[in-house]
Amino acid sequence: LYLNTCVGKANYQYFFWALGSTLSMVIVRGGILSGLVITFFIQYAQAEGTDGGDSRSTTLDQSNSWLGADTDFGEIDFGLFVAIVNTVFVSIDVTCAILLAQLFFFHVRLRKLGTTTYKYLSDNPTRQLPRGSSVSVLKEQEIQQVVNAANDT
Repeated sequence: LYLNTCVGKANYQYFFWALGSTLSMVIVRGGILSGLVITFFIQYAQAEGTDGGDSRSTTLDQSNSWLGADTDFGEIDFGLFVAIVNTVFVSIDVTCAILLAQLFFFHVRLRKLGTTTYKYLSDNPTRQLPRGSSVSVLKEQEIQQVVNAANDT
């Protein structure tokens, strides 16, 4: 999606670094969250499989004690609730990582070609946004191309 804006030549290196560091941060954060969630669920399953007593795992105990929920929160263990919320955050991280990776590798390709986003789009007429057009007009053109292609088959 091209929004008809460009990163200036003087700021491009900073943009590239920011993009790379953001992608790295999301991957590391997602990896750590994934490890915590997996560890929690493994230890939660082990704790549920025993007869109670002092056999509860440290991750389960820590998640409950950090949040002041050493006992069950209603019928749901509060640590289990936190693990489920973290699972949602892991899925958001995966989505962000995929989108950031696509943008990052697109710019790696542009740097390898020695071109800019504007030049890349202006040299390729199928990706070019007509002057004075909005993004919605471009979407209408893409829909029309799909419809035409479907009719041709």
